[in-house]
Amino acid sequence: ESVAVPAQTSKQTLTRVTGLVFCVLCGFVNGYQVCVAAVIINDVVNDLDLCGFGAPMASATTCAMKEFVMTIGALGGLVGKLGLGWVADAYGRRTAILIVDILLIIGTVLGAAATSIDAFLFSRFALWVGIGLAFVVEPTYLAEIATKTSRGRFVVMNEVAVCAGCLFAFWFGSIAVSSGVEWRVVLAWGGIPAVVQLAMLPLAPESPRWLALHGRGRQLQVVAAKLGIHPEELRELEKEAIARGQHQATWGHAMQAQREAWQKHGKAFWIALGFSACSSGSSIYAMQAYAVDIFAEGGVGDPYAVLPYLGVCKLLGAVLAMSVSDMMVVGRRRLSMAGATACAISNLLLAVAIPNGAGGLTVFACLSFIFCWNLGVGGLQLVVIAELVPSSVRSAWAGQILALSTLVEATVYQTFESSLVADPRATMLFYAAINGAAALFACFILPETAGRTLEEMHQDPAVPSGRDVVEFQEIPVGIASRSRLPFQGRYGRLVEYTTFDTIEAEAAPTVLGKQHSHQL
Repeated sequence: ESVAVPAQTSKQTLTRVTGLVFCVLCGFVNGYQVCVAAVIINDVVNDLDLCGFGAPMASATTCAMKEFVMTIGALGGLVGKLGLGWVADAYGRRTAILIVDILLIIGTVLGAAATSIDAFLFSRFALWVGIGLAFVVEPTYLAEIATKTSRGRFVVMNEVAVCAGCLFAFWFGSIAVSSGVEWRVVLAWGGIPAVVQLAMLPLAPESPRWLALHGRGRQLQVVAAKLGIHPEELRELEKEAIARGQHQATWGHAMQAQREAWQKHGKAFWIALGFSACSSGSSIYAMQAYAVDIFAEGGVGDPYAVLPYLGVCKLLGAVLAMSVSDMMVVGRRRLSMAGATACAISNLLLAVAIPNGAGGLTVFACLSFIFCWNLGVGGLQLVVIAELVPSSVRSAWAGQILALSTLVEATVYQTFESSLVADPRATMLFYAAINGAAALFACFILPETAGRTLEEMHQDPAVPSGRDVVEFQEIPVGIASRSRLPFQGRYGRLVEYTTFDTIEAEAAPTVLGKQHSHQL
């Protein structure tokens, strides 16, 4: 770096961590509510007689209403992402998170108290409106308070929290249901972290980039001091605040911001949408929701005993993604490409295992699918969206992207189990093709965004292609032996170092180009 980064004080670090924990709590709730459905769905079906059988049904039995319980959650998420995402851009990230907490608490209480099909469906819809908005605003908030060298870890940490909540739902939920605890109690547990987050709301700082976009210079300086924002980065934000000027949030202003963003960054929207749609179309959410039925179809003797290990693999994959996502040698693109490829291979294994009743292979393939998706696709979906779309419309565009992806997710929810029961081999081969296409998308279209500030990524409206473009810096004549040389590329920083004896200046670029040709 040309300018040394000032060391963060303990108070500034604590402020960032507070914002991180603040969002992590909501991520935990999201993960719990997503995965607890797999644990309680059959009890809910029998208790409320969703399928109209009038008697307890086998776990692998399905009906349209059982699938609709899952689908209506996706539709609620669609409303939250598309209909409320603009709130975070107009009124602030913290205001949007306040709405999230209220919806999560209301949805959980109504669901636990539901005594009819209509009441339970309404609670699922309200709950998922909150979850949908949370998936928009939390990654946005984390990306905007993090440093450029920790942004990947911060945003993926939200996915780690989602996985931790999912693990808790699978593990303790399975134990509770097997021990005779009523499904209503298991569902109600998910509301506790939302109450804690609501109490923490006054401690979390507002996003400095939202303050800059709304011309709130004084508040920006206060928040920047709390977060320890780099001086160069702060100067850019202050320029933005002065240029924008303070204004009242209006629908017309939001629409104007979107029109301007489309003119400069339209390609970024389509790339982020493509990556998000590949993620939703991978079948991950349906496989989690119908995990018990998949295991039963595949010949697993006790499906509930395997559920906790799904949560473990989900959490391990997210933790590993958090650890490596900011490494330039790995980056976003390589990680997503490897994850999607591994998911396709897991689908192929399931296409063999389920029709033949190979319980061991079914368990292995499902566990590997969950692990690889969370390693290479899960957390990065939100990272890529937060990085590619501009700050002025980040929440609104993220909501639109995730909402359109939710249409894919809802289609998968509504058709997955029926197609699995009808022809498991064809179903898994279909999703193997989807994940294979996602790997190609990551390889040839997805740009590398690691190691750059959000402002740097949006100065040039042209989004780079999937290949790194490196412009080598001029090298002095007579480099000292064993010197270490970092090189700055146009669309990413190559932080691999190499050693040389004395090299003539005019020969250096050629030598370096050959030296690193396999890494670019």
